[in-house]
Amino acid sequence: MRSFTAHRLEITATVATPIALNDHQGSALRGALFHALYDRFCVNKAARECAECPLVQRCPVATLMATWRPDGERGGNVPRPYTIEPPLHARHIYQPGDTLRWSITLFADALTLIPYLILGVQALEDEGLGKALPQSNGRWQRGHLVVEEIAAVHPWRNQRQLLYRRGARVVAQPALPITADDVAERVAALRGDRLQVEFLTPTRLIENKRLVHRPFFRPLFQRLVERISALSRHFASASLDDPKALLSSCLDVRVIDDRTTWVELQSYSTRQQRATPTGGFVGSVSFAGDFEPALPFLVWGELTHVGKDAVKGNGWFTLRPEVVKKATL
Repeated sequence: MRSFTAHRLEITATVATPIALNDHQGSALRGALFHALYDRFCVNKAARECAECPLVQRCPVATLMATWRPDGERGGNVPRPYTIEPPLHARHIYQPGDTLRWSITLFADALTLIPYLILGVQALEDEGLGKALPQSNGRWQRGHLVVEEIAAVHPWRNQRQLLYRRGARVVAQPALPITADDVAERVAALRGDRLQVEFLTPTRLIENKRLVHRPFFRPLFQRLVERISALSRHFASASLDDPKALLSSCLDVRVIDDRTTWVELQSYSTRQQRATPTGGFVGSVSFAGDFEPALPFLVWGELTHVGKDAVKGNGWFTLRPEVVKKATL
């Protein structure tokens, strides 16, 4: 995992015309970005799907949005090398002058595609975002925004590097990587026998082909190991030593306080022409046990997310050490 890195980009935009997003804001942001990249950079629009295109393994659109690898374990599909961190507030309607801020985290070799990603984000100004709304001229159109800044941020060091400001012709290269050393430092700060995990966005886990409605540690950690292993293998040319041994080393971890709730959400896929369920549990859960083998993966998981639709912003969580309060006499 030494070669595995992450870069987080924070986008700050000003709303120009009203924007309406659904409950799953990450899905709308991901969908708009896909169409912006597709419209600007796809050179073979005759292909019905990326997998059918002979350029699929060299195309920036396919690598970012519809990654296809013939040697992938999932029939060619492999995890997309990025996640979206959507706005966390419940607000869905943005009025002109409002600020809209979200982040995109890229992993390992996907760093080379940052120029395409930034151009795709800038293209949202013309493409629009969210649901189509009625206009004074009788037409319906999506809301528009103006990208003010794009910055590289380090989520654990409170550092920020400005890459682009509105009107600039030059974009700086990100220089705030999140590395294995950063993860090791965060692991040291979290080490102990109790840990709180707060799920910021709906987390949807599948175990034995069944939906998991509560945040049990085994399916959470298993999906996380699988996701990080796949990302590392395909985008950093590195493999985990023994994923099964990792899973068996954490069998004694148990839930001691579950304050999560289940939320139902749906995401509409223009490719599949149908809505799919994207709901999951949100809130905090506290675990107790021996976390030593699991901590590096849990820390990386704060960046990679976990579970279904992680690329759209689902499965985003943060970690906190659980402090046991001593009884007073």
